[in-house]
Amino acid sequence: MLSINAYIKRHCQDAWDGPTGSFTGNNRTSVLAFGEGPVSCRVSKLKCKGAVRCSFGDPDLLKDHAHYESNYHDTKDLIIVPTQEMNARAGCLPSSTLEFYRLVMSLPCPYEDEFGRCEGTPVMRKRSKGRSGNSSTPQRDTKEYFIGCSHWTTHARSEDQEGKMSHTYHHIRREAREDLLLQLFSGELDQSDSSLHESLESSCGILLHPAHKFRDGKCVYPHSEDGEVKEGILKAHTCAARLTIYVPEDGLRAIIIPQAEQPHSHPAFPRSKVTYAAEEQYRELWCLVDSTDLSPSKLPHVIHPGLNNKRKKRDLVYDERQRAFPNGLGIGAVMQLFEAERKLPLQDRYIFAASTTSDNAFVIVTLNPELAQYLHATEFVQVDTTFKRVYGDYNEWKVVVWFCRLNTSK
Repeated sequence: MLSINAYIKRHCQDAWDGPTGSFTGNNRTSVLAFGEGPVSCRVSKLKCKGAVRCSFGDPDLLKDHAHYESNYHDTKDLIIVPTQEMNARAGCLPSSTLEFYRLVMSLPCPYEDEFGRCEGTPVMRKRSKGRSGNSSTPQRDTKEYFIGCSHWTTHARSEDQEGKMSHTYHHIRREAREDLLLQLFSGELDQSDSSLHESLESSCGILLHPAHKFRDGKCVYPHSEDGEVKEGILKAHTCAARLTIYVPEDGLRAIIIPQAEQPHSHPAFPRSKVTYAAEEQYRELWCLVDSTDLSPSKLPHVIHPGLNNKRKKRDLVYDERQRAFPNGLGIGAVMQLFEAERKLPLQDRYIFAASTTSDNAFVIVTLNPELAQYLHATEFVQVDTTFKRVYGDYNEWKVVVWFCRLNTSK
């Protein structure tokens, strides 16, 4: 359960640093502001984490900026529009090529064997069968190369077929220039290429939420300065705003006091932090996963813009799966469910048998008790193993029987 302090922080799009006023903490004081005499309160003192900027940004952009309340026009002019402009410039071939190169170089090889994780690095490999483009894959341009792993060998190919994760393999983006990628991978980038510098900006207008700072601390957009391609360094933009929250012991109310004459020195961020109410609405969808509703509906990000974040939605789904299936979805969980259902009457069971074959394969038998009674009065039995509808390593063996008295299949 969220404390009221954490609930308040969820509704504020800024990033705050400091204790949330835990129930067991010793940071308490008496407050007279509740109109009922001294009230013992938990105290949470928070400091704004500010924002994150690129080293190629205008140092005077936020020089005189100050706000206490959110202003959409400032958010649009200083965050949304500059980001859209940077994304548009990044769509050109040279810029997109540099971005793609940086992306693949940051990804480790996923291959792993008994000696541990592969330590190979991304390399460009020429395709043995010519270009990759064909009519069945219009999204891929005709590329002569692909991105592979320096430790990949023909021997590794046979190992990959045994069910292990393969070595690095990436198709080259359609908008990426292969000649420029070859220069980047060889470490001999032609800095005199005028088309390269014309597509890059010497200034950067991005302003990021502190939670979105990238691990390597570098700007995602390439820049040009003095005829050289350079990477921007992400730097913290400090903010002096302070906030104090007083919460009585009952935890049902709170007083929020911003520090006087200490406004935010950056614009309010777009609504990306999902509120508790929006999370609860998204969780309620779990109650409807087996239902079909053809009526007009809303997409998740219409409820809250933060639900447009795939990672956030994935985390919420994972949490609900953990609640719904605390023992997981493996054979161990199936066996636990089977043992639990053995205590139920036959008509209330779903799993009726669970056994292991001589070759260590698991066989799970599930029956609908109301239909199982017709098995001994059928003309024929039809078994269907054509379609694999079950997630994971399992397969489904579906049995259909024809019951003449009802002239229908069961």
